[in-house]
Amino acid sequence: TSTTSTIAASTTNPDVPSFTIARGEFLTNPAGSCTPTTCKRVAITTGGWEPNQTLEITCFSSIGTTGPYTKTADRKGQFSSSTLCFYGNAKNVYVEVNGVTSNVITPWKDW
Repeated sequence: TSTTSTIAASTTNPDVPSFTIARGEFLTNPAGSCTPTTCKRVAITTGGWEPNQTLEITCFSSIGTTGPYTKTADRKGQFSSSTLCFYGNAKNVYVEVNGVTSNVITPWKDW
C-alpha cells in the first residue's frame, strides 16, 4: 500500500479519518536505551472518527514496532497524544490508527 495515497485520500475526504505525526518533545526520563537528549516522542493528532470510537494505535520505525495501544476518540471523534511512542536514531517513523497510515518521517533524528 502507498502511504502517499492513503494520506491524500484521508486529507481530502472529510468522511475518511486522517491524522499526522510530528516530532514531539524530548523524553523527560530515561527509558531503555533512550535518554532525555537522545529520543523524542511522537506527537499524534487525528480526527474524523466516530464519537468515542475505539482506536487501535501502532507505531512503526526502522528499529521496531510498539503497540497496539487501545485509546478512545473524544466526543468530536478526535484524539491526540504525545506519550504513546518515542524514537531516537530511527528512520521511516509512522503510525497506524485503525488501518489508516500517517505521514512518514525519515530520518526521525533531526537534532
